[in-house]
Amino acid sequence: MDLIPDETQASIAVAARAAIEAHAPLERLQSLPPAAPVTDDDLWKVAGEQGWFGLHLPGQLGGAGFGLGELALVFQELGRAVVPGPFLGTVLAGYAAAAAGRGGLATEIAEGRMRVGLLEPVADGGARTLDAGEAAAWLMVGPDGAALYDGDAVTVVPTTAPVDPGIRPGDAAVAGPPVLETGGPRLAAVGSVLVAAQLAGICAATRDQSAGYVQVRHQFGVPLGSFQAVKHRCADMAVRAEAAGQLVLLAALALGADRADADLLWPSARSVAADHAMRNAGDNIQNHGAIGYTAEHTAHLFLKRAHSLATLLLTPAELRAAILAAPTTRPAGDRDAAA
Repeated sequence: MDLIPDETQASIAVAARAAIEAHAPLERLQSLPPAAPVTDDDLWKVAGEQGWFGLHLPGQLGGAGFGLGELALVFQELGRAVVPGPFLGTVLAGYAAAAAGRGGLATEIAEGRMRVGLLEPVADGGARTLDAGEAAAWLMVGPDGAALYDGDAVTVVPTTAPVDPGIRPGDAAVAGPPVLETGGPRLAAVGSVLVAAQLAGICAATRDQSAGYVQVRHQFGVPLGSFQAVKHRCADMAVRAEAAGQLVLLAALALGADRADADLLWPSARSVAADHAMRNAGDNIQNHGAIGYTAEHTAHLFLKRAHSLATLLLTPAELRAAILAAPTTRPAGDRDAAA
């Protein structure tokens, strides 16, 4: 399987990165007041115009006819800049609307005209979200399916002030019927791949931030990056970023194509990406020394977002259980190649 993006796929990632740099730089996130909306309206508009929310949908539904691999490239860019907003819930709602045969609704979502927050069920019958105050509709994603609700059917109460300035945690209660329901665990798997893509983006961003800093920061008259311990740390960060990024793309393509090994690859990608993102984010702070530990620097934003994403949709324990329960069947082409 070719994991190198082709020209079209690369252009999608480049356009997404340019839009994010123009409208949602790290400095914006760093300066957000605790109760302020996190979604940048201009970026959301550009995302709709560029088709981010409908990359995976067919053209008749307002989409671009691509797949989960292209979506993963966009979500890597969102992770690279720790972009806040209900992007995940909105994209998954497009999947749900298409699966339920609601073409008009899928088109509305694909064009960015509906912001959909993500709800996760909790043990007491309620739900939790990281999108409080950011959405007009809500998608509840569980292990056996998903349900989309109008904003009037869900009451969301913001909870404690978040450590991560780009999330708005809240407790939610559903009091009305869903607009649509769709069964099966695939939406949780797709969502986990897109979460993993954001984590892979954090891996890459922290690698790049560290490599840039240690080349220009001098200690004892020489670049910090010339010290062996720093070199090794940066090399480990580069390996983690590459491993996470490639495994996420493999999982996205496998799940999108319904390969025999998809159920092993997607939880593996999510687990590896979470581990590598948190380790890279921690090493990035270490590489920056004293300034890396301050709120004035942006290094802390990556670590906070990695922790925020680490338990979204599935906990580490649930991911490990999914890996252990996954069939070991490999696609026929892989078996033939191995032989």
